[in-house]
Amino acid sequence: MPQAESTEITRPRFSMLRGSPGLLLIAIAVADMLRVASADLYGHIRFGQIFLNQGHLLPANPFGYSAPDYRWLVEVISDYVHFQDGDHDAPRVLNSYPHDYVLISPDLPAHHLMVDQPGWILVYQDSDAWLFARADSNAAKIPGGPIRGAAPSHEFP
Repeated sequence: MPQAESTEITRPRFSMLRGSPGLLLIAIAVADMLRVASADLYGHIRFGQIFLNQGHLLPANPFGYSAPDYRWLVEVISDYVHFQDGDHDAPRVLNSYPHDYVLISPDLPAHHLMVDQPGWILVYQDSDAWLFARADSNAAKIPGGPIRGAAPSHEFP
């Protein structure tokens, strides 16, 4: 029996880079958009190294150039907890944010800090909350203060 000749078709190798570089760039861009990992891997590594070397979070972002006064959310939450607990760092927290009022429960330790804090005046109080205003604010100048209110019942509705 005669052997059949092989009719294998050889195609030239197709290179996407040479054949259609635009399509390749679009494919890379689409794949990059679907990525869920952070693009700032270097920053995360550096923050981790600094944290391990210093043993605490940095007070400011040394690598941020677009938002120099940016506060990290963990810093804000930590400050909130320190203030509410009335610990030794509470006066620093109180003075480090640009706010004109402090609303606080009289049951929290920070309540005593606010009562004794110079530059702050009690303008409203009820059994659930006390409102302090900066002494130079218009709210602090309301005559006959502090206003005493009645908190609603704790039962809902």
